[in-house]
Amino acid sequence: MDWDELTRFLGRAKGTILIVAVFIMCSLTLTVFNSYYYASVILDVRASEVGEYLHDFDNFSRDAKELVRIRPDILYLTLIDGNGVVKRSYGGANGKNMKKFTIPTSDKHTIILGLREFGIGDSVGRSLVWSLLITGVFLLCYFFLRFVFSLNENFYLDKLSRALNTVANSDYTARLDIDKKVSGDSLLLRLYESFNLMLSQIVKSQGGTEVISSHFQPQIVIADGDEEQLTKNVITFVNKITGIDEFPTSLSPEEYNELIENYRNEVTSIIANYGGTIEAIFQDEIVAFFNTPEELQNPELKAISAGVEVLQTLAVMNKDRKLDSTKAVSGKIGIDIKSVPFISTSGAPQSVKEIITHARRICDASPQWKVMVSSEILSHVRDHVDVKEYEMEDQTIFSIIGVEADAAGA
Repeated sequence: MDWDELTRFLGRAKGTILIVAVFIMCSLTLTVFNSYYYASVILDVRASEVGEYLHDFDNFSRDAKELVRIRPDILYLTLIDGNGVVKRSYGGANGKNMKKFTIPTSDKHTIILGLREFGIGDSVGRSLVWSLLITGVFLLCYFFLRFVFSLNENFYLDKLSRALNTVANSDYTARLDIDKKVSGDSLLLRLYESFNLMLSQIVKSQGGTEVISSHFQPQIVIADGDEEQLTKNVITFVNKITGIDEFPTSLSPEEYNELIENYRNEVTSIIANYGGTIEAIFQDEIVAFFNTPEELQNPELKAISAGVEVLQTLAVMNKDRKLDSTKAVSGKIGIDIKSVPFISTSGAPQSVKEIITHARRICDASPQWKVMVSSEILSHVRDHVDVKEYEMEDQTIFSIIGVEADAAGA
């Protein structure tokens, strides 16, 4: 491993290295503190234990002999009467590394206790072992939690990998959505932004239509003064699905990506079959136009028929996957029509933001599994559809209940 590789590795691992270093420093600090504290109080505690044991002794000789025999830290025990005369003494008092304690008894005698002192080195080993054990437990917990949370990160990396494979197969609809998780991870954010930039450059170099992200803002084209401006009725089709946010935890990354890819492919294929063009693809929403750039016959009915077929296809996808009610994907569609200025030479609309906003509001107000249209759409198709009326905040919208067979092709 050369210096550059080592530098890159340390850069990626600096967070983990910092955590481990903090734990080690805490362990050493705890060891030193515990060692000094242990050495300063342990002899007092042990002297107190011996004093309680011998305070009301029945047979000092027997008890003292037993303590000296089984307690290597007790160097000697001496019994002195009230006149200062030594009555009994057991053990050897050499005065080296020893601390003397005086213990009064209930019969006014005095016991002199000699305890072996502990050096700092004796307690450091014991404290260090316990500190290392505690540090090891904390580190195991940390790496376990890091592993658990890295599963979610692997899901996003897998999305990036599948998107790259999609682009390699000449499919340029795989733009990556930047959600809160991606925005909070600087590495993922750079990867996703770089991929989206690369995709945009590929699409532009091939003269294609870019599929944009969830930060989409419809383009406003300013006409040159010498170009003739016309108006055309444009039908906006907005399809939203719900329940998709729960899938990253209920499905594997492969199953989730397969579901999203199949859904997008099915919807875009249906819209294209009815003459529509895809304007934008988001994670949970697809926006399409009908009657642009080329004029269609009965574009309102074609958009409605496409909406009905999209919801039928989504229901079949749920059934095929045998998803229960908590994991099923639900869909709804909003359709609106507006007259939009066009440039005659290029066929480009001057502004589509307003009509997308209206159709999106209709879709947001729609119940699940409904194709909802504005009153303007209904005025063009009233003889070919059955509807149910709904009240929105500032307008009346209509749910499509039935469509006359082959009406879209009439």
